[in-house]
Amino acid sequence: MWATLTVTCLLINALLGQSTPTSFCVSGLCLPMDYNKLEMPPGRNDIKIELTILDVLSVNDKDFSISVYAYLGIRWPEPRLIGKNGQKLSTYSDERLGVPITVDPAFLSSVWVPNIMIVNVKSFKPLSEMKPQQALWAVSESNGQFGFYYVQGCIISFYCPMRFDFFPLDAHICPLQLSTNYNNEHVFFSETILNDASKSRNVVLEYSLQIKKIPDGQRMLATKTLGNYSTTGVEFYLERHKLKYLSIYFLPSGLFVVVSWVSFLIPPDQVAGRMSMLITLFLVLVNIFGNITSTMPNTEGVTAISGWMIVCIFFVFGALCCYAFLLWKMKPTFYLKKHERTPEDIKSKHWQRVKFDDWCFMIFPIVFVLFNIAYWAICLNTPPSEEIAIRQPFKTVLTEA
Repeated sequence: MWATLTVTCLLINALLGQSTPTSFCVSGLCLPMDYNKLEMPPGRNDIKIELTILDVLSVNDKDFSISVYAYLGIRWPEPRLIGKNGQKLSTYSDERLGVPITVDPAFLSSVWVPNIMIVNVKSFKPLSEMKPQQALWAVSESNGQFGFYYVQGCIISFYCPMRFDFFPLDAHICPLQLSTNYNNEHVFFSETILNDASKSRNVVLEYSLQIKKIPDGQRMLATKTLGNYSTTGVEFYLERHKLKYLSIYFLPSGLFVVVSWVSFLIPPDQVAGRMSMLITLFLVLVNIFGNITSTMPNTEGVTAISGWMIVCIFFVFGALCCYAFLLWKMKPTFYLKKHERTPEDIKSKHWQRVKFDDWCFMIFPIVFVLFNIAYWAICLNTPPSEEIAIRQPFKTVLTEA
């Protein structure tokens, strides 16, 4: 009899649209009896990502990674939520719909949560002190239904496919992309809400940094067999600070090359002074080159600064070769006895040596200036946008959602 009465009451309530049986309630939000957290809400779910970047902790050139301190916010709809009495939440008052409802984050274990994946992630460390730094709210959507907004404090480390061919004049575009295992027929990401507070950061980096939203043309991942997947996120525009390298490496090495030209003004018979100066400059440049190669990032070929140092070393080596040629030309004169040397021979040999040094003193600076014009024109006028295809972890295409 009691069972019949219970079933009758439930049928009456269902027909009148007054209530639906509930299984679990928190903060006035309830789940229906037939709720299954393994099933996503019907239709296409629009997910919003809000990324608040508080600081960029490190840019590691050795393992090609970036670490950021951020708060990651995820907002998704959940139209299956009901009130305590079983009524739809859309029938609540306007004040109820407009104010976020604070919910204990433990409620997430009972509801469907979108599986958010970070592309090229190295590590994801949730922040926690006495308790994890996380929060959950129930918020109203534009269609009058409710959804969830979850925020998690975290340290995200992700890989960036950097290329150091132009080191230390390099620039990089590093995407931090988020996606999901549902294709865009079921889940679609809206444009990321970016809150960049990293300008007041406490960490000193080797790069100047700009953070921008990923362009629309790169917010869809296309696959041949599984369909298209919506993505979202931000891009880190990194440009290395050049002044330190210009003052420590480029300027001194260039001045050493200029100083080596003074050797063309020293008389060739001053072997000790001219040779010691050139050898000293040569060894100093080799030592600087060794320090650079031991500290610069891994690369597949010659970097910009390596090429610069090699050219500087060859310029000093060229001055050494010119002096060696003069010594070779002077050798027959040295072996002649004093009474065998005629004034005409001495004058002719001396004039040839002076003329050769004068030619070297003109040619070396001209070639070095031409090299500088070509070098800096190539290194400073190569924007990172030309290498986006190399740096992107996968090929993306824009597809109509």
